Amino acid sequence: MSTTWDEASRCPRHELTGIEQSSKPMKGGVQGGQLITLTCPQEECEYYDVGWIVQIRPDGTIPDAATSHDKSFEAMPGWRAERGRDIVQNLQEELRLSQRPGGYRLGDGEKGRRHFT
Repeated sequence: MSTTWDEASRCPRHELTGIEQSSKPMKGGVQGGQLITLTCPQEECEYYDVGWIVQIRPDGTIPDAATSHDKSFEAMPGWRAERGRDIVQNLQEELRLSQRPGGYRLGDGEKGRRHFT
């Protein structure tokens, strides 16, 4: 199966036409193929900074997007989204404190040392 450039160049979230950021030749012995990176023009979109890649085959066709597939790994035992948010918040606090005048020693946060479980 293949898709059109009009379909492939639309943001997966907003359906807006993406902005081309780069174009690179495909590697691995495929002559004439291109990988084009696009980003969403909508600043609030998750694809504004990260973007998506469209593959153009040497014959000019574009394969259908692989938008859904089974995970090839199991979730890590004991992992919770809250733990990830806690880690990010802790790192943000450590960064903020490290930028104050007089410095900061890692682990000596204003609220005391935090432990993740």
